[in-house]
Amino acid sequence: MLPFFYGIFVDRFGVKKSFFISLYILMTGQYLFSIGATYESYGILLASRVVIGVGGEYLRVTYLKIIAIWFLEKELAFALGVGDSVGRLGSTLNTIITPRLFEISNDFFWPTM
Repeated sequence: MLPFFYGIFVDRFGVKKSFFISLYILMTGQYLFSIGATYESYGILLASRVVIGVGGEYLRVTYLKIIAIWFLEKELAFALGVGDSVGRLGSTLNTIITPRLFEISNDFFWPTM
């Protein structure tokens, strides 16, 4: 339901404002995640992932609008396919890399050299 309402927001207020609001929500979620990791608070970590998810969905609606504006009709399907593929590739790489980083560091923090 959130993408539906945010789509109305994007149409009403424009791509630029919507893009920056989406990024702000994502950055807030990342900031909350770092606080949760620092204090080892599962509740904050979980809440931050919800905020990141909302920001990511909002950003997806915004970038779909940008692609629809930027590309011509015959190029649109390919552009949307590339955009979705890159997003899914990022999710897949995160699923592979994050557990390995955790194993290396054996903690919530990055390994130190």
